[in-house]
Amino acid sequence: ESLLPAIMELADDKQWRVRLAIIEHIPLIAQQLGVGYFDEKLLTLCISWLGDQVYSIREAATGTIKSLTEIFGVEWAREHILPRLLKYQENRSYLRRMTLFFAFT
Repeated sequence: ESLLPAIMELADDKQWRVRLAIIEHIPLIAQQLGVGYFDEKLLTLCISWLGDQVYSIREAATGTIKSLTEIFGVEWAREHILPRLLKYQENRSYLRRMTLFFAFT
């Protein structure tokens, strides 16, 4: 819980490699915090990475979503992730729409 401010600050860092390092640690952090706290504090942040300008960040975000689904279960993903992902199908950027496709695979 005391790590949350640091995570939020680093998640918006200008250096994409810093953001990437945070993304790669999110599944472990989520497992430690539990589903309720994660949903409340970090889920929106994880979904926002799917719209990042850097491809490596978007790619890592799809991997993180897969890991979170394995940790919290398919029902959790269906209820919390899927509705947010479907919003990307209306995005004007084909890159964002392709990220949606990658998140589903």
